[in-house]
Amino acid sequence: MDDEEIVRNSMQLMLEDGGHQVTSVKHGEECLEEYAKGLKEKKYFDIIILDLTISGGKGGIWTIEQILNLNPSARAIAASGYSDDNTLSNYKNIGFYAVLQKPFGIDTLNQCLKDVIDM
Repeated sequence: MDDEEIVRNSMQLMLEDGGHQVTSVKHGEECLEEYAKGLKEKKYFDIIILDLTISGGKGGIWTIEQILNLNPSARAIAASGYSDDNTLSNYKNIGFYAVLQKPFGIDTLNQCLKDVIDM
């Protein structure tokens, strides 16, 4: 989930190049809708990557809270371009498994995914 189209498209390409199936959304409400739809259809998401700050919609903190209400074992990664965001230092308390500091490259993304999958 990211409100910037270029970021969503870039991340989708990186993930698909790594063999992942991707659902890309702009804001929290859309993310929650897709996640709930996946649960209903038994098409589960292994990992969710949520941008913390979304312009014109719900951000990552609201979204992870809603998703954890639906599925307490959901695995999510917080993504942020703001290094001083308090969430980054307290990400586990909020329900995230890891943090991706923007900008990040494919190697950092792949390592983060591997780390979260191996937890």
